Amino acid sequence: VEPPPVVDKVHELARDDAAMVKRPLAEITEIVLHHTAVDANRPLAEIVAAHRERWPGIVYQFYILSDGTILQTEPLTETVSKEQPYLWHGVNICLAGNFTLEIPPFPQLKAAADLIAWLLSTLHLTLQDIYGLSELVQIAYLSPGYQWLHDGKYKERLLALVSDRLQSS
Repeated sequence: VEPPPVVDKVHELARDDAAMVKRPLAEITEIVLHHTAVDANRPLAEIVAAHRERWPGIVYQFYILSDGTILQTEPLTETVSKEQPYLWHGVNICLAGNFTLEIPPFPQLKAAADLIAWLLSTLHLTLQDIYGLSELVQIAYLSPGYQWLHDGKYKERLLALVSDRLQSS
């Protein structure tokens, strides 16, 4: 699977390089989806600033805008912490927006599917290795949004798009 177009933002975002945790690619065993739970137009710098209150950088390796633009926000070989398994073992992908009441727009879902298909093929993972954060961690809010598993069930839509992308390669 060919990699989708990705805009590298790693060196443009605020982070504490010395505090980031190095990890071998072999430690990556899952793809973990998140949503920002705020307006999709919230500047990425504000999301980073919120994460920096707790961690040395942004939690996500990739951040996907509502128009489908994929931003790489951290290297695959670095994470903010080894303490949480989803951070240490996951490629964390965030969809900009709040998906409590609605599902992500098609360009954003399609970009996520293209990115995930490439990651699955590169990291030798399967469709069964794709999770929403709420499937892994009991948290106060459901990330990547209520619609991930309920009503809109966009996990099913995303998995179908990833499967199609894998089969077309």
